[in-house]
Amino acid sequence: MQNINEFPESQKLIDKVHAWEEQGDWKKIIDEFGTLKPEDMPIELSVILANAYITEANKNNERTLYEKAIYTLTPLAHALKNNLQFNRIMGIAFLHLDLYG
Repeated sequence: MQNINEFPESQKLIDKVHAWEEQGDWKKIIDEFGTLKPEDMPIELSVILANAYITEANKNNERTLYEKAIYTLTPLAHALKNNLQFNRIMGIAFLHLDLYG
């Protein structure tokens, strides 16, 4: 997992992703980045992708999307343990998996 600051050329990509995020185009984010391995993404993109999974999963209660959010963020657990967004996403994912088995 790498920090976005290590990839200056990636800033344009992150800006585009933030625009999709602001527009609520979560499916576009998943389609574009859902096939990448977590270790191949900058940290910021991993968090955005996991948030997209949670948002889409909440629409249809899709178990696999909750699992993908967890898979995407698990490698970041140590680095982001005090990050509010990380904890919110992981909490939502685990809660729904626990509630809906």
